[in-house]
Amino acid sequence: MTSYQLAQVNISRLKFPLDSPELKDFIDALEPVNADADSARGFVWRLGRHRELSQRRPGGPPCSKSLGEVPEGLGCGV
Repeated sequence: MTSYQLAQVNISRLKFPLDSPELKDFIDALEPVNADADSARGFVWRLGRHRELSQRRPGGPPCSKSLGEVPEGLGCGV
């Protein structure tokens, strides 16, 4: 059996600062959403948390990177 991994990069352009009231619900949901993702079947790796990323790239867009196992038979054409 051949196994594959899928890398994903998300780069965002925010209309408001991360600590703004407009993004409060989004920021508050990040931890539980990331916890669900981290415990999901096939999860391999995720780079840091959103606050760490914003500190690494001052003035740059927030981004996330993750790696997961591709289930056999997914049909993704790999």
